[in-house]
Amino acid sequence: SCQGSGKRTETKRGANPTWNQIIRLPMRAPNGDWSQRALLSMRDEITFSLFDSIQKESGDERDRNVRTLREEARWLGGLSLPFSTLYRNAKLEGRFPLSMPPVLLGYEKDAHSAS
Repeated sequence: SCQGSGKRTETKRGANPTWNQIIRLPMRAPNGDWSQRALLSMRDEITFSLFDSIQKESGDERDRNVRTLREEARWLGGLSLPFSTLYRNAKLEGRFPLSMPPVLLGYEKDAHSAS
């Protein structure tokens, strides 16, 4: 998300998913000035949030034929970077450490996790 606007990527499966996706977010330049100097001076941040999508099925004790499928989005972590960094480098690629909650119930951190 950036400047109050957000997009969602495709859902990926597996323990180590990879995204190779172009995201287009609407932007507002400072005072409508789209010059390089103005864009480099922007203080806006682009925020990436990582969620795990879990499907939970439950039944109804009153009627065994009724099943409910609910999808949960569990926040795993995120990162923010200044828009000017992305503007200077033209793309974002690589592995990035995430800010994570102190406790992730039902998950284990691997030995390489910095959080």
